[in-house]
Amino acid sequence: MNKMRSVSFRLIGLSLSLLLSPTNSFLVGQKQATWKHQHLSSLRESKTSTTDNKLTTEQQTFCIGYCNKHHGSTLIKFADAFSKLGSEQAKANTWSGGSYTLQEATLVDLDCKKLVLDVIVEKRGKGTNKEQIEVLLNADPVEERSRVYTTLPLIPDDENRLPIDDVVRRLNRLCWIVGDKPVTGKLTQLAIQLGGSALSKIPENMFLNQVPHNVYVRDYFYAQASQAILDAVVLCSRGKISNRMKLISQFPEMNPAMDSYRIGTILEMARAICMRLAEQNVRVRLCVQGSMGVGIFTGGTPQTNVMKRDGNNCSCS
Repeated sequence: MNKMRSVSFRLIGLSLSLLLSPTNSFLVGQKQATWKHQHLSSLRESKTSTTDNKLTTEQQTFCIGYCNKHHGSTLIKFADAFSKLGSEQAKANTWSGGSYTLQEATLVDLDCKKLVLDVIVEKRGKGTNKEQIEVLLNADPVEERSRVYTTLPLIPDDENRLPIDDVVRRLNRLCWIVGDKPVTGKLTQLAIQLGGSALSKIPENMFLNQVPHNVYVRDYFYAQASQAILDAVVLCSRGKISNRMKLISQFPEMNPAMDSYRIGTILEMARAICMRLAEQNVRVRLCVQGSMGVGIFTGGTPQTNVMKRDGNNCSCS
């Protein structure tokens, strides 16, 4: 008897449970149904594999020059959060603040695994000196800086991801950890300019200020979410990521904080996700979050309360 594995997703009040079997319940690639949206097929075609899995000389040189010119402060934060210099700085400044500071950081080398920095360190009473450090692209903050910088899940390996996309994705994770979120958009644009797959590029006719959104606009986000969950399920079946996940999708009609929020859009997305997974022979069960309390606190989730009665019987197998 094959051991079944359960995978759970959470989508704003809705939960999605999947049952995976190591042998015959998950047939990605063997039962590919035709997807009606042209942009999804173009996304698949863009995920081409490379033979050497390395950055080209042009990509490497341009990335190094760009980061040194525009994001020097971010490089200093990388040295502070992910290297021994951050540990030394935290210990030295415990009793006397400012006795150990990182003045400047320069990126001198970059590949798909790590980046190399030359850091100018100033010690009170001892002048300045230059130290060279290596920071792994999948690094976690050093123990002494873990209270300042909260870590995030590691980026899983993907043999079909282009090297430039892989490097930028890992750099974006480091930027999120050190709190430089605005830099991530610029790095993503950099990857597109240097020959990346442009997965994050939004079509020019995405008019999100029109409510209700056009059908093709909603279908675009449905396809993106469905493909993201399918990719996550594939990685989970290979044991590369956890089987508990959360999908966050907050375009205007999916954002409860905005007056454009529509419960029907959530249900449409849930249906698209279930159908996408069912096409791959995955057993799917869609459940609406139930009561959140007892007595005077009894009540359904505000977003899904209007369809709670019918939603409990919603399933796709």
